[in-house]
Amino acid sequence: MFALSCLCACTPISSESSNDSSDQPSEESSSEVTSSEELSSEITDRVSTYYHFSELEKHNATSIVPNGDFENGDLSHWYKKTEDAPFMVCSDDVDIWNNSVSKEGQYFLGLGASNYSGAVENKTGIIRSSLFVMADNNLITLKLAGSNQANIKCKLMKYNENGSHEQLYIFNNCHLEVGNLSGFIMIPYYIHVPEEYHSDYLFLELEDSASSNFAFINIDAIEICNSPTNKLYVSDSIGYIHLPDCNQIVKDYVVESISVGLSGKKYYKLGEEFDEKGLLVTATYTNGISFFLNKNSYFINKSNFNKNVPGTYEIEIMVKKEMVTTRFEVTVLEDNQDYPDLVTVDDNSSLLLIGDSQMDFWNNAKTDIGTFNIVNNIALGGTQTEYWLEQIDNIKKFNPTHILLNIGGNDIRNGGLSIQELENNLRKLLDEIHQVLPDTHVFLYSISRGLASYYNYLGKMEEADYLYDSLAKEIDYLSFIYLMPYFIGEDNMPIKSTFKTDNLHYSNAGYQLLARELNKKIKRI
Repeated sequence: MFALSCLCACTPISSESSNDSSDQPSEESSSEVTSSEELSSEITDRVSTYYHFSELEKHNATSIVPNGDFENGDLSHWYKKTEDAPFMVCSDDVDIWNNSVSKEGQYFLGLGASNYSGAVENKTGIIRSSLFVMADNNLITLKLAGSNQANIKCKLMKYNENGSHEQLYIFNNCHLEVGNLSGFIMIPYYIHVPEEYHSDYLFLELEDSASSNFAFINIDAIEICNSPTNKLYVSDSIGYIHLPDCNQIVKDYVVESISVGLSGKKYYKLGEEFDEKGLLVTATYTNGISFFLNKNSYFINKSNFNKNVPGTYEIEIMVKKEMVTTRFEVTVLEDNQDYPDLVTVDDNSSLLLIGDSQMDFWNNAKTDIGTFNIVNNIALGGTQTEYWLEQIDNIKKFNPTHILLNIGGNDIRNGGLSIQELENNLRKLLDEIHQVLPDTHVFLYSISRGLASYYNYLGKMEEADYLYDSLAKEIDYLSFIYLMPYFIGEDNMPIKSTFKTDNLHYSNAGYQLLARELNKKIKRI
C-alpha cells in the first residue's frame, strides 16, 4: 500500500563538497582536444577512467544522459572507479526469484538472474555516468532497484573544474518496502533539479560500499525532461525526491487524520465475523493529499464487537507511526433483518458489462453472479474510458437496469493518463450514461493489480480507487466495489490463484471473488 508517511529513507544532502577529490588525479586532460574537427569526432583512445572528464565529454554534454537507458548493451559512457566494481549491463527479464525486473527496453545496469552470485553481490565499487546538463528541463526520471541501506547510494553530482565535485542529491532505493516486492524490481523515481543548476555540468554516481547480503543497486531508464513521461508509472509522491534548496531533502509528510471510507463495511448479519479486509481506511496527510492506508500500517481494535448480539459497536483504528486515531460504528443486525441501502434486483432486471479485457474475458459472468436473469457483455479488450464515450448509443440500446463498469486500467497503463484526466473522462461517461438511462444503477470496481502491473502502476491505481470511492459518495446512482483487499495476500502481494498465468487478467477464482463482492451490494426481491 502506498503511504506517504512511510516515504524516504533518504540520506540528507551533504552541505559540503564530496571528499573523493583527495585521491583523484588532476582534471587536466592528458590529451586535450583543441580543434572543432576533433571535438566533433569520436576519440577512441581517450582515457576512459572514472576521474577523467575529457574536453570531448564536456563538449558533448546535452540534456540526454549518454547511454542512460543502457540500450547500447554495454557500459559505454559509464566509468568505473576500479575495474572490479560490481556494475554490469544485464538483459534479464526476471530476477533470481522469477519476478519481473520491470526494466525498460532490453538492458539495465546492475545485477540480474544470469549474472547473479554471492561473490558479485559482495563486491564494492563506484561508477559514474558521462556529463549532462539540464538546459531548460527540471526533472531527472529514472528507475532504481536494490537495497536501501545507507552504504548503497545514487548521487547527483555537480562537476567542478578543480575536481571537488559537489554532491547535490544522495539517495537510494528508499521506497523498497512499498508492496514488499523483490529488491530486483525497478521502482520509478524522479528528481527535481532547481534552476540554479541548469547550466552546470552534472553526472550521476552509483556507490556500492556494502558487502552484506542484498547488497546491490540497479538503475535504468534515465531521462531528462520537464514532466514525467508515461514511463513514470507510480504516483508522483511515491518516487518524488524534491530539493527546494541545496540544504535538505523535503521531510516526510505525516498523517494528519484518518477516516473509514464508503467501502468500509458497516452492517453485519447476526453471527457474521468482523471483516477487516472490507475496510477502506483513508489517510489525509499534512500536505492535504489523501490516500488509502495499507492494512499493515494501522491497528484495529474490535474488542467490543460481538457478532452474536445485535446492536451498534464502536471500532477503533490507529495509525502505527503517527498514533492518529479514528472511530467508526458498525451494526450487528437483528435476526432476519436485511442489509440497508442495498440495490434491488428483480426478475425483470438486467446487467450490462462494459469495459476493457478484464470484463471482456468474463465468459461465465451470468453463472458466477447468479442474481440477474439477463446479462449482456459488450466489453472490449484494450479500450479506455474515452472509447466508451463514443458507445453511448450502443449502451442505450440494451436498456439495462444495472451496469457493471470496469475501466481505467488501460487509461493508466497504455494511455499514460493522469488521475485528473481519468476523472474528467469518467465523469463525462457517467453523466452520459445517466442522461440516456436515468434509472440505471452503475457498479464500478477497482482496477485489477496482477503482478504484471501491480508495481509499476500501483500508486496511480490506488489513486484511482480513491477517486472511484469519492465519486460513489457524490453520485447517488453509482456504487464502488473495492476489490483489492481480497486479491492481495498477507505478504502484501497479489494472490496468484486469482489471476491467469499472464498475471494480469482474473482467473475463474478471481471472477468469482468479483461476483461475490458485487452481490454484497445487491438485494434480490
